[in-house]
Amino acid sequence: MIDAGVLAPEDHVELIDGDIVTVTPQKSRHATAVRLAETALRHAFGEHVDVRTQLPLALDAVSEPEPDVTVVAGSPRDYRDAHPSTALLVVEVADASLLFDRTTKASLYARGHP
Repeated sequence: MIDAGVLAPEDHVELIDGDIVTVTPQKSRHATAVRLAETALRHAFGEHVDVRTQLPLALDAVSEPEPDVTVVAGSPRDYRDAHPSTALLVVEVADASLLFDRTTKASLYARGHP
């Protein structure tokens, strides 16, 4: 959609169940929490996983959310040609999105778990 000019690269959106959902811009507290979670997870899991921040998780053909932090198997090079489709751990930091994260996104992540 970016290539077609429908969306701009700076548009904050996610694909959720076939719908393009606008994501609110991050406030400082949210960004700090995401960075702290990322740092803690890198230390906890070590070097044999990829800890990704706000990058796509290709759950199915109609859902590609961008969780705040995900821990996926492998290394960044493993996802050069395609986004990961499963995660060992998904973290959403809720500031203004608590209800959406606990309902819609939680259900989406549960469906995507093998």
